[in-house]
Amino acid sequence: MRRSASARAAWLPVFTLTGEGGFQSVYSSQWFKAPSRLWSVGPSATVPLLDFGARSAVNQQARASYDEAVANYRKTTLTAYQEVRSRQPGGSASPRRRGDRQ
Repeated sequence: MRRSASARAAWLPVFTLTGEGGFQSVYSSQWFKAPSRLWSVGPSATVPLLDFGARSAVNQQARASYDEAVANYRKTTLTAYQEVRSRQPGGSASPRRRGDRQ
């Protein structure tokens, strides 16, 4: 299910906030004086516009992988249940009603 959630998240925009700071001067003695200080802070957002079906394919692949895992789990549990039931005294692989046992 985790892959499916990350595939769905690919459809959402990404927001970031970055910041930079530094000093600009030819001489090192001027680095810590006010005129040579630089800084900037800014947000950005990216939204995928054209991917020609790539995100949709990843989403479908994640869903198919999840469905396969669920089917394998069900098959394993049903097989285990049938094995346990067939090994019980008086049990069989096919279920019987109470009235049929005589």
